[in-house]
Amino acid sequence: MKNIIKNVRKFRRLVVKKINAKSSAALFLAAAIFSGVAALPQVTNANAGAGYVIHITSSSISGLSLTLGGDASANPYKGNLSNQDVTVTNWGDGSTSDAVLTITLNGGSGNNQFFSGTWTATHTYAVGGTYTITVKVHHGQGTVQGTDFATAQTTVVISSQTIIFGSLNDKTYGDADFGVSATASSGFPVTFSSLT
Repeated sequence: MKNIIKNVRKFRRLVVKKINAKSSAALFLAAAIFSGVAALPQVTNANAGAGYVIHITSSSISGLSLTLGGDASANPYKGNLSNQDVTVTNWGDGSTSDAVLTITLNGGSGNNQFFSGTWTATHTYAVGGTYTITVKVHHGQGTVQGTDFATAQTTVVISSQTIIFGSLNDKTYGDADFGVSATASSGFPVTFSSLT
């Protein structure tokens, strides 16, 4: 009976060691993800003389997902207020999408009404790379876009990074707590978390 109990305890220690080893491997792999840096917005307004203006003022990247934001206005706007729209006409990879536009009617009357507002748009890329993105504020929604509009562009770089882990000696279940360290070629901080 003593031998059975001893063997059971030994088996439990081995299982715990394997589980810990798997958790550590998962922890390190989870840190080696794609990341990137968006360039400072490079704004160009085309056709702004029609009264439409758009700017790209913010960008953030999480993995391969990019979120852009900015402001847009028209003075005066054409058509109905409900038909004003911001569209990403090219994410740089051929994709397009509507942005979320929040606008406020600023005044005027008849054909001389004007608005201002903010917009956001998010896109996930299939691979890292350098992408030039074009956004457009216009009257008319979807594919039915009017001739009065303004566009803005920015270039982003979404790239893979190399993560180098600090040396780590062999560890055995039951050892004292220990720290881990790593640095990323992108300059971003590396954080660790347990998946168990």
